[in-house]
Amino acid sequence: MSYYSESWKESIEKTIQSIITNCSKKNGYKYVNYYPERIKDIFLNYEIEMRALKDNIFKNYPLISKNKKEEDLIDHHKIIALYIKSFLKANPIEFDNKKYDEDYIKDNPILTIRLIKEMICFSFVVVIINAWNKKNIPDFELKIPKNYHEHFYKLIYYYSNRPDDLPVLGLSHIFYLLEMNSQCLFFHKIPDYFDIQK
Repeated sequence: MSYYSESWKESIEKTIQSIITNCSKKNGYKYVNYYPERIKDIFLNYEIEMRALKDNIFKNYPLISKNKKEEDLIDHHKIIALYIKSFLKANPIEFDNKKYDEDYIKDNPILTIRLIKEMICFSFVVVIINAWNKKNIPDFELKIPKNYHEHFYKLIYYYSNRPDDLPVLGLSHIFYLLEMNSQCLFFHKIPDYFDIQK
């Protein structure tokens, strides 16, 4: 797997499909609306969002990017944040609250089903950070702080209906700190880690 953001396309597709397949066997999946034809929109959105972010970083912040060329790549934390934003904008899967509200007395889907969109977004974080680090640290596993899932789901839920407002750079810093929480030795093994084009 290369460091280019397009290389994550297959992983993103497999992650979404795996979660949908797993959730389809659980109570309450009938309230999930899945639009497979919108999956391609995730990657179309990503291209647009990625170019806009690069313009913002490399053109508007010369002191930060003075040693970089305009076509330089972005780090994996920003890649994750961009894929989450692009996923929310494409909206290929959602929990049908209206349908659920009509017969909630008859059925009570588990939380995994009700938060399927947020769970998929969190899976992007785990899949990409793990894959990135395993290239250098084969036994690396992202360590998730206790109760972090709950806070992450709340954050994504807030932006799920307003994805254009999602702060990509702010979200990418959260992912950086989450990765550092796992005592990622890669940061210490390579002194110029942040100068690597990704």
